[in-house]
Amino acid sequence: SKDAYPSPLNYRGFPKSCCTSVNEVICHGIPDSRPLEDGDILNIDISVYKNGYHSDVNEMFLIGDVAPQHRKLVQVTREALDKAIAACKPGMMYREIGNIISAYVHPHGFSVVRNICGHGVGEMFHCTPNIPHYAKNKAVGTMK
Repeated sequence: SKDAYPSPLNYRGFPKSCCTSVNEVICHGIPDSRPLEDGDILNIDISVYKNGYHSDVNEMFLIGDVAPQHRKLVQVTREALDKAIAACKPGMMYREIGNIISAYVHPHGFSVVRNICGHGVGEMFHCTPNIPHYAKNKAVGTMK
């Protein structure tokens, strides 16, 4: 345990220690006994509380022979994330992240889910700042 515990466990009734989202489940899926199948896309989201802070990380995995359009979705979204991270610097407004992501995914034929956003790392789970992934959002704040 290394003096850490899983942040999602019992958070607002969440019954598991991590989130697993398969295929069309956007995020925060509850792990279950469904066997993964050839062609599935799996996202694993791991969150921990350690040294007074909650933080998380997630990664997408391709299971077996994934359809080309689904493989492209995973690739393009990863590239969009990498572009957004590369742009981060002191003085940048949080709302710019959504502009970067949207500008990258839309020409590839994808859209951005508007009701899920990124979040800060802090003493509270899923704390501010909220980081919308869509363009022309109204997120407040500037990176330090």
